[in-house]
Amino acid sequence: MEKIVSTRELKKNFLELCNEISNDDSKALLDLKNTEKIEFMLKPYCTEEYPIRKVLLLYHRYACVAFISAEFVKNAKVYIDDVLTKYIVLALVNKPDPDEVSVVYSNVDALSRFPTRAISIKDIIAYLESENIEETLKEFYKKKQLFF
Repeated sequence: MEKIVSTRELKKNFLELCNEISNDDSKALLDLKNTEKIEFMLKPYCTEEYPIRKVLLLYHRYACVAFISAEFVKNAKVYIDDVLTKYIVLALVNKPDPDEVSVVYSNVDALSRFPTRAISIKDIIAYLESENIEETLKEFYKKKQLFF
């Protein structure tokens, strides 16, 4: 793994981490519970711009998307704030494009209103990397037009 100075190293290290951790550690990353072992593995690669808490939260989000897209889980609770109070529940959209997810529930009311609106995997990853996920998703919903 490399020192994390950009999303390039962040993503590369995530892939390496996935190859090194156990199934229990993967579950810990999904749930963000009992992550001490993962934190210990990541700390040497964290920087001022990417402190351990930020890296761990981003890896939680990446893992949720990865597990959904691989169909290992049906839904994933993804924390969208640093204090772990706001979250979205993502689910894979099977039709028409299997590389899309939707926010099927959120404890943020404005994000729960459009459970049928699909978001590409590429876009959801970008949204989950943003500084203010809630506002980024609200903006996505404003711009995305419904076609029935």
